[in-house]
Amino acid sequence: MRIVKNIYRSEIKERQIAMAGIFGYLFFQVSINIGMNIGLMPTTGITLPFISYGGSSLLVNSLAVALVLKYSQEKDV
Repeated sequence: MRIVKNIYRSEIKERQIAMAGIFGYLFFQVSINIGMNIGLMPTTGITLPFISYGGSSLLVNSLAVALVLKYSQEKDV
């Protein structure tokens, strides 16, 4: 929810688009993984962000959230 709040707070359009893309990426992973676990979707190899085992997945998710944090801390020019 903080990512969504930061999207609305940012005044720079490019940052809003980047944060919305990161939110969509993380939401897609979570919704597909939860759907697989409750039996609504077929099993795929998508990891649950920050929980499932996988070095490259953890690295990409950490960098994505770091980018959102960087954008939320910078003053809009």
